[in-house]
Amino acid sequence: MKRVFITLMLVAGFLGFQSAHAQFSAGAGLAYGTDSGVDGDGAIGIQARAMYQFMENIRGSANFTFFLVDDPVNFSTLNVDGHYLFLNESFLVYALAGLNLAFVSVDLGAFGDASDSELGLNLGGGIQLPITDALGLLGEVKYVIGDADQLVLTVGAIFGF
Repeated sequence: MKRVFITLMLVAGFLGFQSAHAQFSAGAGLAYGTDSGVDGDGAIGIQARAMYQFMENIRGSANFTFFLVDDPVNFSTLNVDGHYLFLNESFLVYALAGLNLAFVSVDLGAFGDASDSELGLNLGGGIQLPITDALGLLGEVKYVIGDADQLVLTVGAIFGF
């Protein structure tokens, strides 16, 4: 978990220190993964996100989601995506593609614990609705293709800097 946090902070730092003319934003939200729970059930997760707009219609996004699954299982994902923005005066629509790294661990009690990670491909899209100049709402749908494949639905708030 410590490694994931450090990786997320490095990615967010990289996205935030590129150039002064691009926009940096960060946010939080809730995600629902259709196969994130125990026995392949769905689970709700808490998500933190950072985004950096490189050009008018290109931005990068990194997010970390911790899914609320039953003990003794822990499941989380780290995603790094590219967004192609379709600009509109009243809202923003985007297509996304990127990489997903899924982490799972199980506490086996007296026998220790076991963990694994899987790499996947993200494909999807989303919409961002501005509320003020600095605050917006976000909705996103993506499918993760790989050994930990699932559909992930996300809603959240984004704060621009």
